[in-house]
Amino acid sequence: MGRHREFEQAPELPFSGGPDFSNDNKGASVNRFIWSAAAGILCAALGQSAVAQNVKVTPLGGIDGEFCALDRALVFEDPKGTRILYDPGRTVAGADDPRLGKIDIVLVSHMHGDHLGDVHTKAPNAGSCGKPDISVSSMPNSN
Repeated sequence: MGRHREFEQAPELPFSGGPDFSNDNKGASVNRFIWSAAAGILCAALGQSAVAQNVKVTPLGGIDGEFCALDRALVFEDPKGTRILYDPGRTVAGADDPRLGKIDIVLVSHMHGDHLGDVHTKAPNAGSCGKPDISVSSMPNSN
């Protein structure tokens, strides 16, 4: 009994679209080697291109060098320079925030004020991490 259960062996399914590895002769071994080498080269090539193209992620917190409770905003920049502002929230000091630079797209995860930006800081580093100065009211029209 115990915790283990025995199952019937699943029937083998026919493999289509690739080499036939069912024979154990020398030709099949060579075939297997060639396909394995090709798969390895393909994985290495794809891995190199993925490493070479990183997305830069920049948090836009209320206080430089801190991750505070109200911080939500991030800027994603792809290798071609497209910049996405994610959840501007309360820590981005409006459209004139000097940290923004050129923004191509604004993406808001959901319509809560702390993600949309019902109020926001006057400027970066206004107030403290525990008590940020979010005195600017700016409820956007989200219709």
